[in-house]
Amino acid sequence: MSFFTSQERVRGDDLYRSRGRAVRQRTAPQANANVSGIPDVKDYDGYTPEPLVALRDRALESDTELEPLPAAVLDTLRGAQEDVTLRLRKEHRQPVLDFYAERDFAPLWVGDYGLSIRARRLLDMMARADEEGLEADQYLPASLTSFDDDATLIVDDEDALARLDVELTIKALRYAHDASAGRVDPNKLTRYNDLKPRPIDATSALAEFQRTVRPDSYLAALHPTHPAYKAMRAALAELRANLSESAEQAPIPEGRIIRPGMSDPRIAQIRKRLERMKLLQPRIEPSRNPVDYVSAETDDTAMDPDYVSMDPVVEGPAETGGTTYGDTAHSDTAYDDEVVEAVRTFQKHAGIGIDGIIGPRTLAAFNNRSDTSKIEQLVLNMERMRWMPRDFGDRYVLVNQPAFELRVYDDGEVIHTARVVVGKPRNQTPAFSDTIRIVEFNPYWNVPQSIAVNEMLPQLRRDPGYLARQGYQVLNSNGHVINSRAVNWWRMGGRRLPVRIRQPPGRSNALGEVKFLFPNKHAVYLHDTPAKKLFERNARAFSHGCVRVQNAREFADVLLKPEGWTPNRIAQAIGNGRNQSLKLDHKINVHLVYLTAWPDEDGVIRYRNDIYGRDARLERALGTGRVAMR
Repeated sequence: MSFFTSQERVRGDDLYRSRGRAVRQRTAPQANANVSGIPDVKDYDGYTPEPLVALRDRALESDTELEPLPAAVLDTLRGAQEDVTLRLRKEHRQPVLDFYAERDFAPLWVGDYGLSIRARRLLDMMARADEEGLEADQYLPASLTSFDDDATLIVDDEDALARLDVELTIKALRYAHDASAGRVDPNKLTRYNDLKPRPIDATSALAEFQRTVRPDSYLAALHPTHPAYKAMRAALAELRANLSESAEQAPIPEGRIIRPGMSDPRIAQIRKRLERMKLLQPRIEPSRNPVDYVSAETDDTAMDPDYVSMDPVVEGPAETGGTTYGDTAHSDTAYDDEVVEAVRTFQKHAGIGIDGIIGPRTLAAFNNRSDTSKIEQLVLNMERMRWMPRDFGDRYVLVNQPAFELRVYDDGEVIHTARVVVGKPRNQTPAFSDTIRIVEFNPYWNVPQSIAVNEMLPQLRRDPGYLARQGYQVLNSNGHVINSRAVNWWRMGGRRLPVRIRQPPGRSNALGEVKFLFPNKHAVYLHDTPAKKLFERNARAFSHGCVRVQNAREFADVLLKPEGWTPNRIAQAIGNGRNQSLKLDHKINVHLVYLTAWPDEDGVIRYRNDIYGRDARLERALGTGRVAMR
């Protein structure tokens, strides 16, 4: 009997269906075994941005007699213009007031003749905010009709010039904040985010605006510098250029299943999608003149998804189930080996079955990967990049949850990759950064209280000796092993048990041969697993929150090589069966991230499914923030 149902048996930490009978299994408690114990809790219902505050400070005054324009700036800051309320982030308010007071209220961006060169460069920079995944209209001062407005209509109005100067300061600070830390507070978005964005200090930014005549260069340097961000930025520009050059591609229509070797008019449209994804090279077709060749990239007819060949229509063989168009060896409608391989690669990136068959799920994935949806995904993930450390480290581990993948980087190069299993939607793997400090061989699994209470306790009440038979240990508050039969499990309840349950090292241990520790408040870490079959799945969200690593010995070898360890030494440490913890002298940063768009090793952006619904949450939050910032 297992801890779950009589219809399920457990191998390692993977669940398998039995054939209608209870199967007694030595490792039953490990169905979704992980140390995290992240509870099944309801996530945040919505996102509420920090409200903007009024800049007005009626107590401001100057000790000297001011020229007309500085006097107008002082009046603006004091709120003398009752019809205008300037609002800004709460943490920016006092630095702005202090900044102008220290300048004796001299304007920063305007003069008697309108906008300065410094202001023009600032406006030009903010006008291109869309290139960075931001929204330019959020940085346009209300006093200007557009970013090209040179303010000539208000040069004789000192109050209007003063208001424009303060507006430019507020907008410049807002851009600096958004570029350096993002527009949304990630930790208010979901309880599974534990990130530490570092917004630029307002006082430092104002000092830099005052010092430099190139505020555009200063602001540009605040964006993330990671190569992945630069790849996202380039992909965003390319996709927007494609949209501007032609209308968004029409959805690929539903129809019969397309199998390798068949011919179908929709293949032309699918080829075009694959070419734009850089998964398929544009075909070079022979022209009517055997001397000349025309590339499909430049031949508008060949690239038109609605194009119908004028070649003779030939009935296809019965087993292909359809009609072929012209010579299938060269037709854009032929589902040939080249296209099949590209479709298989697309299926891999999309997280669906890799079989090369174009059925409803593959068509849906194609249609969900439109240029517009990719642009939206890139904007969301560029926002996420701003929440992360500015410096990932020279050598670091990155676990991308939607990709179910772990990578190790060294000096910008990927030196190791592995498949991973991450948390279920109700026990999501959190997003945060830390440092791997300990590698533990032959680990104990200390059963989280949530699993002990919710999954084990009901079984123990029925069968107090169950744990002992399965090889588990029960420890009292002093850390001494006690007989589980001596415990009155019926008297226990609540959210925590007064005893601790653990699984000793062994072949069936839920954590496998090795675990990788970076002590954190989530009790999450990386570990091996005896349930290897799960790594064959395309979607791998099965755990209680921790990350299971495929080929964990190889990962250990990568981490321990700087420590002087060899694969043989690792094998010996595991083979002796003893629990052993090794503190790393060469600690390595680890980043658990949630990125549904991320470049592959060739720098091409790959788009992933939103397995936890966090894209949708972030999109709603950005919309909420947009309204709040008006």
